[in-house]
Amino acid sequence: MLKKNIIVYEVFDTNRKEDEMKQLNRKTHILEKLNIQKKVEVETLANELNVSEMTVRRDLEKLENNGELIRTFGGAVPVQTISNEIAYQDKKVKNVFQKRMIAEKAVKRIQDGHIIFLDSGTTTIEIAKMVINLDITLTVITNDISIANVLMDSTIDVIMLGGHLQNSTGSVLGTLTFDLINKLNADLFFLGAHAVDEEYGITAPSIEKAQVKIAMMKSSREIILVTDKSKFANKALFKVCELDELDEIITD
Repeated sequence: MLKKNIIVYEVFDTNRKEDEMKQLNRKTHILEKLNIQKKVEVETLANELNVSEMTVRRDLEKLENNGELIRTFGGAVPVQTISNEIAYQDKKVKNVFQKRMIAEKAVKRIQDGHIIFLDSGTTTIEIAKMVINLDITLTVITNDISIANVLMDSTIDVIMLGGHLQNSTGSVLGTLTFDLINKLNADLFFLGAHAVDEEYGITAPSIEKAQVKIAMMKSSREIILVTDKSKFANKALFKVCELDELDEIITD
């Protein structure tokens, strides 16, 4: 068989190389700005880099896939600034005194005949422990199995929301939970928070938790945030609401 010497020519696509350099420069700009400001917005980046918002979103997506940032609604934040879910057993022993003081104040907002949503959480369970001593007619709707357990032997009418149980927190979440909430109405919603920030508002560590909280807000006449100070100046990945969407905040 005839053997041939094969010469291989590498042809450079000049336009492609230029595009790659521009993309690298954009990513560098994004990460440098994120390091300084701790938040970037798609619209602002598009103006600064003189590219379309779609181009910026693609850059953010690639950076997120590389683990260099986390995308949020309309922008991105550094990975280390995101507050993750904490197991129920860890949360219930933190700031217990403060949570009880908050609960005492919250219970004073409840009137005879009220229907209330009690969000899942260790602050709202302190509210549940106190409402059983109220001599009033009351209906409590909750997606927290620990809260339902506290109220089980009381005279309070309890509506336990169905759905998928998150074992680590005792919360019930998912489509079934969301659909039932949309069919209900309440006078008060005692909203628990994973993270609260003046700029980012109230955020949650999962889309399922955020959806349930948002649904409870829409189904309630008044929304009262109950949270201790450890939750402030923090943010999680999924937006629940802005602070000005609340009617009251009870905190230490």
